[in-house]
Order: sequence, then C-alpha cells, then structure tokens
Amino acid sequence: MAMIRVLHLRDTDRICGPGKTILETVAHIDRSRFDLRIGLFLGSREQNNIYYQEAVERGFTVFPLTSPWPYDPSLVARIVRYVEDNHIDIIHSHEYKSDLLTYAAAWMTPVVTITTQHGWIRNTAKSKLVIALQRMVLPAFDCVLAVSEKMRRDLLSVGVPPQRIELIYNAIVADKYVPEHSRRDSLKHEMKLPVDSVLIGNIGRLSPEKGQSDFIAAARILAGLRDDLYFVIVGDGPDRRRLEQQARGAGLDGRVFFLGNILDMLPVYDGLDIVALTSHTEGFPNVVLESMCMEKPVLATNVGGTGEIVQDKTTGILVERGRPDLIAEGIQFLLANPGIRTQIVDRAKQLVLTSFAFSRRTSEVEKLYLRLTGYQ
Repeated sequence: MAMIRVLHLRDTDRICGPGKTILETVAHIDRSRFDLRIGLFLGSREQNNIYYQEAVERGFTVFPLTSPWPYDPSLVARIVRYVEDNHIDIIHSHEYKSDLLTYAAAWMTPVVTITTQHGWIRNTAKSKLVIALQRMVLPAFDCVLAVSEKMRRDLLSVGVPPQRIELIYNAIVADKYVPEHSRRDSLKHEMKLPVDSVLIGNIGRLSPEKGQSDFIAAARILAGLRDDLYFVIVGDGPDRRRLEQQARGAGLDGRVFFLGNILDMLPVYDGLDIVALTSHTEGFPNVVLESMCMEKPVLATNVGGTGEIVQDKTTGILVERGRPDLIAEGIQFLLANPGIRTQIVDRAKQLVLTSFAFSRRTSEVEKLYLRLTGYQ
C-alpha cells in the first residue's frame, strides 16, 4: 500500500486543545502507512514558539511558514510548492487562516482537503469577517470534520453537504493523565494556602469567550459564604489585565490567583479540588476530558459539545452560560455532596477511558484518510 502524506496546518503559538490533538495524532498514527507533517505559521520576527519547539523536540517533520503579515499571499504559493515537492496527498487544516489558505492552494494543485472545525470565536470585527469568509468556503472541502454533534448541526446550517461531514470527537492520551495523590497538596503549599482549604480552578486562554469574568463573579459569591475557598485561573491571554482588575474590584485579593501559562499541568490538576469551565462558546473541550481523567469533578457551561461529555449530576455539573449565580450554586452542590461528587468522578473517568481514548480517535482518522485517498 502506498504511503499517504498529510500536511497539518494550524496557526498557533501555543499548545492548546487542537494543537495537542495534532501532535498526538502525528505521534500515534501508523507510520508505516501515513507520513504526517506539521505546517505552522511564524511572524517575521519569530524564530519559533512553544508549539514549534514541542513538534521539533518530538522528532516531527515541521514546515515553518514565516511571513511579515498573517494573510501574506505568498503563503499560498509556498504551500502549493511544498505539496508538490513532497507529494502531499492531503492538507488537513484546523482554523480560519489555514482553512482559507488551504482552499486557495487547492485551486492551484490537486490535493485532498480536510478541515477540522474546533469552534468559532467572534470576539472582534476582524474575526467575524474571517469566519464569514471561512464559512463560505467550507462546503468546497472534501471533508469537514466536526468535533461534536453540535458542531455537525452547525456545519449543516451553513451549507456543508451532509455527506462531506465526518463526526470524530476529540480524545486524550489517558496514560498521560494519571493522578499522583502524593502531590495533592503541593500546589497549596506553593501558594501558601492552608492544606485543608478548597481550591477551585479555571483553565484556558484568558479571552472573553472563555467566560473567566463569570468565574470571578461566582468566586465573589462563594467567597462570601465560605472562608476556606480559593480560586485559581490558569492560562494567559488578552483579557488578563481586565480580569485582574475585576478580581481586585470584587475584593478578592488573596482569594483569586492568576497562575499564567503552565506547561506541565499535571501538578495543577492534582492540586485542584474542582475544575470549572465557564465558557460562552466551545467546540469539544479537552480540558474537560483531562480533568475527568485526573479524577477531578467538573462544572461546565452547556455550550458547544460540552453537554455531550458532561451529563448533569451524572458525569459533572452542567449549567447555563453567563450565569455566575448558577456556577456558584453548582460548585456549592459539589462541595455539599461528597458522596455524589465521588460517584460523578468515577463515572466521568470511566467515560473518558471507554469513549474518548486517543487510540480510538486515531483509528477513525486513519480510516478517513484511507477513504478520501481511495485506498479503502
């Protein structure tokens, strides 16, 4: 059987959920049948970034696309040249910019086109315009991969033919998320918090769509009810300064902590008592899968495909988005019902291990690549 060569394109400078998915797919796919490369975009002043470094350190083939501005027309010609010189069979893109560049490249060279839709974030006028353009070209892709049933329905609504949509859920490599109970108190020690305190965490890019403002508002409610509750926000982004000001204005100095970006998240997960995902929009959040695998009870807002993982009071607590009062109420429920909390944690972990194992996802991706290239 011929080798199938795939170029993954994603515009990112960090290892977020989609970035992890790409890296783990390259690592776990059958290399005797598939040759996967990672194309990534760099600004003219960038030598590399965290995503680039991780890919290189893991021994993956990386195709850096350096340009002085994001939508440099020369990028299309460079992608086309790489596809032709390296006999690439499939371009697999992962967000707005790479989708538009892939669409343009496919007009210039015969190549199978796949895009994974991880979610749409409309924080600015620019992002709204780019998304509108992206949605216009999606029906032309050979395959549009949805990460949730909700995303599949959204794709149908923007005119993507149903026969071109493939539903493949996100997944995690469970072996990388094994709790180590001996370090459960290490985070509290580092933060100089009482060992018997309760630590509630929010993990994600600090950006409006992630809803950290609602998390802080809920923290204010909870902090007024119990003195032993503390809150950590893990991540960085454009909203950090505003969120820090909100926390100070709410009188939460010493109760809400901003930890910034942390590469090794395992000690953080081990140190948290509850994980709260308070997003206003999501695709299919890896942080929920990771938290469940690390045996942490999860509260999440019912957005995107989150409700396909978090079943209220069964595998987590599911609340309406934009409601700090309900976020606080859900956290209180978890704290007040340790027996139910234990059952939720056990069921959630079993769900991840049985339904969201990365080996299962990789097998589905391999079958998709074979079918689209005519080998199956």
